[in-house]
Amino acid sequence: MVADERLDASPGFFHGITCFFGGLGLLLRTPSLWAISLVPVALFLGGWLLFGGLGVAYLPGLVGAAVGPTDSVVGGLGLGLLKVISGVLALGLGALVALVVAQPLSGPALASLVRSQERRLGAPARPETPFFRDMIQSVQSVLIGLAIGVPAMLFLAVIGFIFPPTLIVVAPLELLIATVALAWDVCDLPMSIRGLPVKTRIRWLRSHQAAVLGFGFSCALVQMIPVLNLLLLPAALLGSTRLVWDIEQRELQIGAGSALS
Repeated sequence: MVADERLDASPGFFHGITCFFGGLGLLLRTPSLWAISLVPVALFLGGWLLFGGLGVAYLPGLVGAAVGPTDSVVGGLGLGLLKVISGVLALGLGALVALVVAQPLSGPALASLVRSQERRLGAPARPETPFFRDMIQSVQSVLIGLAIGVPAMLFLAVIGFIFPPTLIVVAPLELLIATVALAWDVCDLPMSIRGLPVKTRIRWLRSHQAAVLGFGFSCALVQMIPVLNLLLLPAALLGSTRLVWDIEQRELQIGAGSALS
């Protein structure tokens, strides 16, 4: 009876967190995955150094110019805090942009990681797809993620630039948006390589938003941790493949039918 109740419950926020860190643990303890994981890791590292470095070099200065000179001690401390916040934000945004750029460039390697995880989970073998199809699928996932996150991020960035004190509120909101965008970005690929239409994939994400947000929150958190953030993309793909598989099997076991079928 307890088992049945557990199956009836929708996977929650913490299930998403568990799947992400399960993927990270699998990557760390499985040497056979390291070589293929180096492709997205190298691309992500290069992009993060470029975009994050540019952000740290220019954004705090722009914030200082927008605020203007201050003569009081409190004003100076406040300006320093805003510069620190903007620098941290620049690093986070740089990591997000690097992730967006690295994903399509390493599409075939990421698809290989997804298939490797599916084999471990006992999923049916899927036919290999051509190199450019894997890349196109990754580009499609990225473009949808950008459509979700970029307009809102730009709006908040403008608000923060015009009214710097609002950065204390803007930064958490941007983290939330990054969470949603990251969740889509990494949870979509295990579904897209099955050839599922975008409408089906979006419906699945909306149906399991608590677990997906937990997963995306873990991604957003890890991208801020030095060294670990280099493993974000391959670990997230392994974890999202597990998340999609767990939810699909749960739906089939309770007789609800898979939302991916």
